[in-house]
Amino acid sequence: MIGEVVIAALLWIIMAAWAAMLIAEATRKPTPTPRCPCDDGLQPGPMGLCVACLNGPPEHRKREAAMDDLDRETVIAMGRYGGSFIRGIAAAALAADAENFKRLRAAFPDHFESYARMAAYDRAKGER
Repeated sequence: MIGEVVIAALLWIIMAAWAAMLIAEATRKPTPTPRCPCDDGLQPGPMGLCVACLNGPPEHRKREAAMDDLDRETVIAMGRYGGSFIRGIAAAALAADAENFKRLRAAFPDHFESYARMAAYDRAKGER
């Protein structure tokens, strides 16, 4: 008799937990999909940028006039080798127009110089 009561109580607890899980799943808001600053709808990578922004053809990058090839390679090196702060600067640089890119370079000249050396080393090794 006591065993049947315990089994019934356990079944009741399991059903209540299952119902609560179903309700929580039904009322959960969907997580927004992260987007690259270029807004082409491609899935961004760990740096917050889509693969096409980092390695794609020039027509993909809407703000390419802001930087030359050396600056772009520097920013890619910042995204590849930098910590979270430097990756944030790189993401801002890729999203910036010409004026804001100049401001970023002026604000962090030592970071841009050190990562330009890394980009030159990558270019010499053939790892672009």
